[in-house]
Amino acid sequence: MSGELDVFGPGTITGGNTSGSGGGLWVKRGGSVVLDEDVVVSGNHAKYTGGGVYVSGSNASFSMMDGTSITNNSAKNGGGLAQDSTGCLSVFSGSISNNTAANNGG
Repeated sequence: MSGELDVFGPGTITGGNTSGSGGGLWVKRGGSVVLDEDVVVSGNHAKYTGGGVYVSGSNASFSMMDGTSITNNSAKNGGGLAQDSTGCLSVFSGSISNNTAANNGG
């Protein structure tokens, strides 16, 4: 996604299954996503990278705020959350737990 997206809960991003990257959310070049107030990213899968969330490209940013969680997602790399070398990631509050990856970074 490119542009800005603020997601306020309670709510769940679930059931994403991609043959690429970013099962639940893929924040691309120039995009900005903020999860706030009890948003859960859970039960998503990506074949390659970022089962729950993938942040990639210049000026892409992802932030987790109060009460958010990334849990029970899977991918080859970065089961819960993955970021390439040019994305920006901020975790102010919340939890990242119980994610699985076949290679690197559960």
